[in-house]
Amino acid sequence: MSRDEAKKLYDRMKIYMLNSSEYLKEGFSREDMAKALRSNRTYLTEALRFKNLTFNEFVNSYRAQYA
Repeated sequence: MSRDEAKKLYDRMKIYMLNSSEYLKEGFSREDMAKALRSNRTYLTEALRFKNLTFNEFVNSYRAQYA
């Protein structure tokens, strides 16, 4: 995955988090987000790697903002 592709997917992930409350549900997973974004969990991981984040860190940052 190129850096540009990773940035585009990361941007889509941020938009998803802002427009959805699915991440607040217990058990929300990479697979859930990948399905919603019509991507796959490997690409999500790669997009987050460019920001030096894990999936859990990414999701928990939005959960903390919500609280």
